[in-house]
Amino acid sequence: MTQKNTRNSSPVIGLSTIVISILFSIATLIYVGAGSASVRINELSTEQQIGLAEPVWWDKSLVFICPLH
Repeated sequence: MTQKNTRNSSPVIGLSTIVISILFSIATLIYVGAGSASVRINELSTEQQIGLAEPVWWDKSLVFICPLH
């Protein structure tokens, strides 16, 4: 009698779980980063009128990448 090895017969489930988890983590990082960047840009806009600071390139990039901000 031969036993079927069910553990290694379908690695698709494990690999897809890893890929989905990585994509979800990247999307969450972009969303949270864009949220904090938009708050920072709003705070800097009041200081920019005085001439103290201006937004950094990654603040603008995160807000541009995130479709929700």
